[in-house]
Amino acid sequence: MPVPQVDIIVSEWMGYCLLFEAMLDSVIWARDRYLAPGGLMVPSHATLRIAPLSDPDFIASHVSFWNDVYGFKMTSMLENIHDEVLVRTTHPSTVAADSAVFLQLPLHTITTEELTFVKEFQVNLKEDIDALDGWVIWFDIFFMRSCTSKLPANAVPSEMKKQGFVAFTTGPYGPETHWHQGVLLINHGEKIPAPLKKGQVIKGQVGYRKKEEKSRLLDIEIQWDAEGIEKGVQEWSLQ
Repeated sequence: MPVPQVDIIVSEWMGYCLLFEAMLDSVIWARDRYLAPGGLMVPSHATLRIAPLSDPDFIASHVSFWNDVYGFKMTSMLENIHDEVLVRTTHPSTVAADSAVFLQLPLHTITTEELTFVKEFQVNLKEDIDALDGWVIWFDIFFMRSCTSKLPANAVPSEMKKQGFVAFTTGPYGPETHWHQGVLLINHGEKIPAPLKKGQVIKGQVGYRKKEEKSRLLDIEIQWDAEGIEKGVQEWSLQ
């Protein structure tokens, strides 16, 4: 750099499920090396959200379909479908609960160590569902006006925009983006998943970690418990 410090750092570092490709690490390094005191990070904040997925049409057409294709069992076509995060756009009707924020990233202070984490979440089903088919993860981005601006704990881009702030979502309720959403299908195996009722509370944890040191690949682990009716733990990869 031809100057010792800068007043603003602008970077589009976001990957699938926000942290895929680990580009934020370099932005944090640049911030610590070059950003002047009181300087501004653009964007300034990000939040990660999770919601339960119930999409019987997708399961029927992309999973169950291969169990019997004109009398042939072609389940080899399902290799890795329960092991890898699917990057796709989900319809709002398949999101079975209001999403929960499980991590807020203040770009002025976040450290690389904090990008490996296990965070708790809780959601309440807003409708009856035949099965918990998986999880949907997306992120929201905010552009606050100074390095001291505080983002509300459950900030929603649409509401922040009404207050004059710049923000956007990559979730299913906003305009489609090239980030889509991360869909993590649950592997029920031979077990028939239990139906869940409206109002059901599901508590859990989300863990993010790089596949290995300095890797751009990402592993996501989710543990969940619907009060003993539906519970499990599973890991997915983004690669």
